[in-house]
Amino acid sequence: MNEAKRLVLMPGLDGSGELFAPLLPLIDRHFDIIVVRYPDLCSFDDYVNHARACLPDGGPVALLAESFSSPVALTLMAEDRSRIGGAVLSAGFACSLRLMPSLDPAAMKHRAVLLQRIDVTPLLAEIKSPVLCLRAGRDRVVPAKHADILLRGLRDARCVDIDGPHLLLQARPRECAAQIIRQLAV
Repeated sequence: MNEAKRLVLMPGLDGSGELFAPLLPLIDRHFDIIVVRYPDLCSFDDYVNHARACLPDGGPVALLAESFSSPVALTLMAEDRSRIGGAVLSAGFACSLRLMPSLDPAAMKHRAVLLQRIDVTPLLAEIKSPVLCLRAGRDRVVPAKHADILLRGLRDARCVDIDGPHLLLQARPRECAAQIIRQLAV
């Protein structure tokens, strides 16, 4: 497959990558897909280092980051501007989420705590690659203002609103797949 079409999928808070199941059959013929799976790590830097280690060697890649992974993806994009050719952020954000009413912090303690301290907004201006923000119209976890922060801070970003809940890739996989393909399979 063409190297420019390598796509690294970075999971949300669950960290397993299993929640990409509804989306994968809709995009797998367009991309050479690598799924990041997070072990239970201690710090934000550990998550960035783990994701960096999962990137394939050489050549350009694109990223699809869901919620929790969006600040990780933004950090990677700021660090390696020549290698990461674009990204899609689903329910993405760059700075900490104060209120997360649909999360059970006891179930994912370390990641939930990390979400309270993340702020990669200073890195946004360094990112030159195009970014698509998929914003869930009925997201009760990541408020709409977080996509607005991304749009203001990134040089080349656009937002597509899709009617659905926070787990947009799972609830509306066809609509999301169409947008991902349009953005990245060029």
